[in-house]
Amino acid sequence: MHYCVLNCLLNFFLISGNVTAHAPTAIYPTYKEDTLTVYIDHPSDEPDKHYIKTVTVLVNDVEYLVESYTTQTVDDAKGLVTYSYTVVASEGDVISVNAECSIEGDLTGTHTVGSSDKDDPNDYPDKDDPDSVGDSNKDNGEVVLLLGAIIGVLVVIIVLVAMLHKKQKGKTKKDNIKKDDWTTCPKCGSSIKMGKLPSHLDTVHTKLTRKTKDKMIDQVTKQMKI
Repeated sequence: MHYCVLNCLLNFFLISGNVTAHAPTAIYPTYKEDTLTVYIDHPSDEPDKHYIKTVTVLVNDVEYLVESYTTQTVDDAKGLVTYSYTVVASEGDVISVNAECSIEGDLTGTHTVGSSDKDDPNDYPDKDDPDSVGDSNKDNGEVVLLLGAIIGVLVVIIVLVAMLHKKQKGKTKKDNIKKDDWTTCPKCGSSIKMGKLPSHLDTVHTKLTRKTKDKMIDQVTKQMKI
């Protein structure tokens, strides 16, 4: 049971440590003069463990390039992960960008070359803007972390209640063994009240050692608890 509690506590801390891991929440591909710039909303407290692992670019549903990473850097001004690639495309071409998280999940964004979508990085919101996507994601991460902590505490409480219940149940069984309860002498098989078993062993089975008699009494007591 103690191992179970330790295991639950260990799982709780592991879950709490990874509870904010998530897929990218937004992706903004832009294209200008053969340069594809991708802005990815993917906040991380541990960029060397939780980062954008792979970026895949498709042009008109045909794979154009795949880039792999082992960490990520967030632009301080925008609060977004930013990557730029050289991509040759024509007006009307549809560029799709898929960003995959190193832990779980991915997200795909599209951009049509020549469209009126945002092409100026300055058009994207800063993290300091209370209405920005970044801040909302930060708030969502805090909510998820809080929920994870609550779940972990509930698991610990349930385990502790189960332990107390088992302990109380064993105590109740022990208290229910009365001197007037009938039992059987382990030596001769005679029916006898529990309270008279010690004297029975002393007067009838005089050749038994005290250690043997005590062992018999403990054996009968344990059997009556079951």
